[in-house]
Amino acid sequence: MVHALLFFAAITFVVVVKPFGIAPVAISIAEYALAPFYNGCQPPDLVVKCVAAVAILVVAIVNILNSRIFVRIQVVFLVAKVLVLTFIVIGGIVKLIQSSSVIVENLKVENAFKGTQYSLSTLGMGVYQGLWSYAGWYNLNYVTEELKRPEVNLPRAVVIAISLVTGLYLLVNVSYLTVMTPKELMSSSAVAVTWGNKVLGSWGWTMSVAAALSAFGSLNGTFFSGGRVCFVAAREGHLPDILAMAHVRRLTPSPALIFTTVVSLLVLIPGDFQSIVNFFSFTAWFFYGITLSGLVYLKIKKPELPRPYKVRITHIQS
Repeated sequence: MVHALLFFAAITFVVVVKPFGIAPVAISIAEYALAPFYNGCQPPDLVVKCVAAVAILVVAIVNILNSRIFVRIQVVFLVAKVLVLTFIVIGGIVKLIQSSSVIVENLKVENAFKGTQYSLSTLGMGVYQGLWSYAGWYNLNYVTEELKRPEVNLPRAVVIAISLVTGLYLLVNVSYLTVMTPKELMSSSAVAVTWGNKVLGSWGWTMSVAAALSAFGSLNGTFFSGGRVCFVAAREGHLPDILAMAHVRRLTPSPALIFTTVVSLLVLIPGDFQSIVNFFSFTAWFFYGITLSGLVYLKIKKPELPRPYKVRITHIQS
């Protein structure tokens, strides 16, 4: 029974969760990269998917060639991401000082919730969309073999990252509301670009480049962890042995990375951003819920078991 559940979880994460996590990030890169070329209208779906496929292939090649390159690239894109978000926050503060009329109008109850559909299905979809924005933390859990002192650094990294991201996201949304209406936010496929056009004018295209690079860093991290999940699942006997092999000289899990690439590209063909994110979130949080329930059960039934990973209850509540 246990082996069957492990097999089911491994297959689901390798074939569903990881590829369905990679595809929407790649689509985001494509939409931001194409926004300056389709000002005022949506880019064709085929063009978006082709650019997204190129982004996936570039990340795959980088990870297959050398994992050290991944680390360097990730640091660069992390700094770029924080700088972009900080710039948006500062821009919002400047606009707020100049005039607060837009955000005051947006925060009125009749405007803030105008057109909202109140139902369990729409509420659930909204929660899934929101959770996806904060889902980067789970990538660290799959690369503990790559971390030094994971029992210390893993909880520390997760707590710091979620706190930083939550704070920045809240401030960024406030910044958006200083210049954009809720209707503009909902209709825009590249919100940062729309904000840039309103605040920076002719230099709005720079936000498109910055947002695409930021999303590229997210894609890089998700892809890196996805290959490791496939590699370990094969090593434990849940997938074909060939996926547990590594490159002779580069020592990268090339077969696992190639498999992840192929499945991610297949996900792009029929799906769109919304449907892919919803399917990913439902599947991923189903397993997260089972995992959390199992941890609570073991904590009650088997308190004597060793627990190398410990997080304060205050962090969980926050």
